[in-house]
Amino acid sequence: MATYYVATTGNNAGAGTIGDPWRDIDHAAGQVSHPGDIVYVRAGNYNELVTIEDKNGSSGKEIVFQPYQDEAVIVQAVRIKECTYIKWDGFVHDGDTLATAESAFVKVRDSDYCTISNCTIKNGSNNYGIWVLGVDGTPTGMLIDSCTIHSLDAPPNSDNHGIYFAKHHDSTVQNCEIYDCEGDCIQFGSPGVDAGDTYILSNLMYVTDTDAWSCENAIDIKVGSSTGTLLVKGNVMYGFRTTDTSRGGSGGGNGTALVLDNGCEGVTVDGNYFYSVVRGISWGAARHANIVIQNNVFHAIQQYGASYPSWAIGGSSGANLTGAGFYHNTIIDTTCWLAGASVTLTGTSFRNNLLYEAGVAHNEGSLATVDHNGWFSTTDTVSGPGDVSGSNPGLEDYTWEVAGTQFTAPIRLPADSALIDAGLSAPGLVDDFRGAGNRDASPDIGALQYCAAETGAAPGSQALASYNVAVRRDFVAQHFLVGGDWGSENEWHSHHYYVELQLEGTALDKHGYLVDIVDIETHLETLVDYYRDKTLNDLPEFEGLNPSIEHFARILCHALLGRIHAPNLSAVTVKIWENEIAWAAYRQEY
Repeated sequence: MATYYVATTGNNAGAGTIGDPWRDIDHAAGQVSHPGDIVYVRAGNYNELVTIEDKNGSSGKEIVFQPYQDEAVIVQAVRIKECTYIKWDGFVHDGDTLATAESAFVKVRDSDYCTISNCTIKNGSNNYGIWVLGVDGTPTGMLIDSCTIHSLDAPPNSDNHGIYFAKHHDSTVQNCEIYDCEGDCIQFGSPGVDAGDTYILSNLMYVTDTDAWSCENAIDIKVGSSTGTLLVKGNVMYGFRTTDTSRGGSGGGNGTALVLDNGCEGVTVDGNYFYSVVRGISWGAARHANIVIQNNVFHAIQQYGASYPSWAIGGSSGANLTGAGFYHNTIIDTTCWLAGASVTLTGTSFRNNLLYEAGVAHNEGSLATVDHNGWFSTTDTVSGPGDVSGSNPGLEDYTWEVAGTQFTAPIRLPADSALIDAGLSAPGLVDDFRGAGNRDASPDIGALQYCAAETGAAPGSQALASYNVAVRRDFVAQHFLVGGDWGSENEWHSHHYYVELQLEGTALDKHGYLVDIVDIETHLETLVDYYRDKTLNDLPEFEGLNPSIEHFARILCHALLGRIHAPNLSAVTVKIWENEIAWAAYRQEY
């Protein structure tokens, strides 16, 4: 492993060290050659197209490009081609500052297990934000994490998607904030390509001004998965309205948040919040099989002046939905809760859903199984065994957070609700809207399971059950303290450090694991090997710092956050001992 440096004051004929940095990131991209190599970029504007081609890291030893110590770095564009295990982390791509003629600010082609994280991409003009495509193969294992993408302008009849997967397998998009993209916020294309295990998790997607931005959908899925799970979970989507192609966007958006198109298969839509849109979920005119829609909240789904009809859940004429399940959704203040008079529904179940002022329905008689639902002040209802009905369910406000933004909606059951324990178990369902694992044989009706521990809790402070996993390693390293009179600690000396990595999350994966523990151990061992027998003061990450265990814990935590790919995590803690009695810890929400 080697560490290189780039600075606007550098020279490509230099050594690439912190004291003699290179000038161009593209030059550095041509020099990296080993798994675990890191390129640190100093602050400034880099008006260059960076090409990273035919470079290969390995699992736990990615080739990493990132700003040095969180300095502000603006790069015109980057292209990653025929690579494995590349990480592009923490950069800004701003078309107003450095315009690009590239089709995307970040383009990943024919590359596997690459990561784009903590980047800000904005102010595009006929540019995608991030484009993943396969020309000679199918990109596998792509991770897009904690990116902010916005203000992507498109000419008439054209799309500028925030994130566009033209071809992929086993990909994850999580913790991103995407808004004002003239096209879709996220699109998964390539009909007929099996998506494998693909996850769209805890993203925030919206439109700020429908008069200024011609945005189509939050998510458009044109693929399916017959070999794995295509999971849309924990996202927030709001503000989408009807548009026309003369203002940008090729499809002329109808205000739909989530589109399932081109015959999707094996898609699960779980625990999402659809708010203030014309349509919540729409499926296109094709056969869609094994779709599960559960634990979602549909709130204020109205026509908003549109010429298109509005609905919470519905489909286009000619659509065929086979083997679908609608479980534990909460639908409130909507024009229509189920639409599609010309849609074929075969073998579909509608169970444990809560509808309050949910409006009318079309084709509801085609639902194969309807039972244990809550009907309140809703125009069109379908009676079934175990139903609960009335005029007002007395819902209370619940507050949660997605991508750093708090949301509040009236979805929590009161303590005396007749909906508590009134449901019937649904196939394979173990958690609720907030991801808490507390569904049982007699679950509550609606998206949010009642929890007595939440009563009286401050907004956003609800106590949730969580899983914790930890791994520990030890190593010897040296340092000397600076900046004060610390006695013998000011002299160079060794410590036998113990470091413990603690991982926390509220949900397990399909195998019953919080994380892949072997993968976590590999990442921790790689970092420990890097620090073993080193003097901390000499390392670039400690430049200008007193090498205390507090700083060390933070540096280790941030390094591990950049390496770990685990969508179920909610927090990571690093605890480090320098002797038997003295330790420090640093915790970061994931």
